[in-house]
Amino acid sequence: MPSRTRKIGGRRRHRGGKTHTRSRVLSLKRARKSYRRRVKASHCRGKRARTCAKSHGCKHAKGKKRSFCRKKKNTRRRRR
Repeated sequence: MPSRTRKIGGRRRHRGGKTHTRSRVLSLKRARKSYRRRVKASHCRGKRARTCAKSHGCKHAKGKKRSFCRKKKNTRRRRR
């Protein structure tokens, strides 16, 4: 699968997005990693519909294609 980034004059560039310098790439990686860690630690993950509905702080989300258990409250990742 071809990459969507091109190297132009020492900088990496995304189509239709911000220019990805080395520091930007690292910060995005860090953010992605912290998100993964937070999501994996969620007590709602992997529960079935009934168990999810009974659990405090969990919500069973269902749509056209799939359904899953998620946290009721959405939390924002704050910068320091």
